[in-house]
Amino acid sequence: MTDASKTVQKRECSSEIRKKYAETALTFERQDEMKIKLQNLQKCEDWYSQYKFLDEANFKIQKNAQMVQSCIALYNDPLWTHTGEDRMEILSEKLESILVETPGSKD
Repeated sequence: MTDASKTVQKRECSSEIRKKYAETALTFERQDEMKIKLQNLQKCEDWYSQYKFLDEANFKIQKNAQMVQSCIALYNDPLWTHTGEDRMEILSEKLESILVETPGSKD
């Protein structure tokens, strides 16, 4: 093997390693995003029984003002009653879209 071909192989190997780790970093970033979405959804899930019990004005007073309006919007969306295996994923995506549409609503 010539010196030139060794250099080419080293570069290809280095490029593959960088690419692999770059993809891994994106995967971790995606996992963090999903974790945050699921945590936000969990807040709404936890608060739902109180939302049903209290009137909306008292509910808003007792809960995190930044998140409560988005949860209420989710409760009133037809997707809230979805019961499929993908419920958490669908609702977390819907909640994220609500949070994006509502300025100042993220924690």
